[in-house]
Amino acid sequence: MVLLCLAGCDSGEAGMESEKDALRTGSAISEKTPAPDGAAPASLRESYGPANSPLSPEERKKAADIIDYFNLSNTILAEEPYTLPESCFAAVREYLQTWCLKPLPKVVKNAEAVLKRLVPPHQLFAKEMDVQFLRHIGDMNMALNEVLKEYRRLEIYVGDRNIVDDGVLGKKIIAALDVAYQKFLTSRNNFLKQMEDGEVSARAEDGLLRDHPLGRQIRLAREIFSLFRQTAFLLGEEHSARAALTQVGDNLKNALDDAGKPPFRASPGVEREYRAFLKEASRFAEILSRGLAGSFHASVRQSLNDATAASRRAYNDFVRAENRE
Repeated sequence: MVLLCLAGCDSGEAGMESEKDALRTGSAISEKTPAPDGAAPASLRESYGPANSPLSPEERKKAADIIDYFNLSNTILAEEPYTLPESCFAAVREYLQTWCLKPLPKVVKNAEAVLKRLVPPHQLFAKEMDVQFLRHIGDMNMALNEVLKEYRRLEIYVGDRNIVDDGVLGKKIIAALDVAYQKFLTSRNNFLKQMEDGEVSARAEDGLLRDHPLGRQIRLAREIFSLFRQTAFLLGEEHSARAALTQVGDNLKNALDDAGKPPFRASPGVEREYRAFLKEASRFAEILSRGLAGSFHASVRQSLNDATAASRRAYNDFVRAENRE
């Protein structure tokens, strides 16, 4: 039995603000995460036939292979090197407050092998969808390298006491890192959008979930992670989008309530893992409510990121428990 892990990796980080006189007039790291594109081509929408028709053995195997690829991709994007841009972002933000820049790994182990694992297996998707995936992966990897290059430049700049320029070069480096980071977020979000919200993935999962005893719980998990992603996007529009964030919070509470309702047609061990996931997801909802009641300052945004990661890990534990049944 194969389940789809829909835990996204979106960033809800706040923008950087400089407290250093030389950098106060410079461009701060922007807080807006660009909206994704890259939905599945219309020609792929009928890949699995009518929505309510049963899958053939061949269609079922392909659907399972697609979901395996999506699970693998989500796992890869939650690990190095794809977490490094956000680490750089957070480190530079901290630097602008403390003037201490954290060193990043000089070598990412097996980076090239990791990058290749994101490439879809041959003939898993239609050719035009393969082209879109490869474009998003290529853009993501290029932006990743740009972020790391600019961070290395900043490390050299900060460590060179012979440079006295009132922060001019540092301001330029941070602005360039900002541009590269936004490119990375755009390409990663486009990849996730195509992978998780595309018609092919939804139909593949829906096909496998027909008559599945936990179909309701799994679909609600999909909705919960989708609401996490909406929160990340809306945080870039914090002031103008407060009403929308409130609606997301209400929808999240409803989804969590529905997901926790019986019946739960699985073993007690599997149910415990699912309820552990709901507990972590509820932390996200509580932190979102706290932000709405006050403000989405840096620590609140970081707490939302931490809750997202914890929810993803808990859901993966549920997936593994269910697949062992």
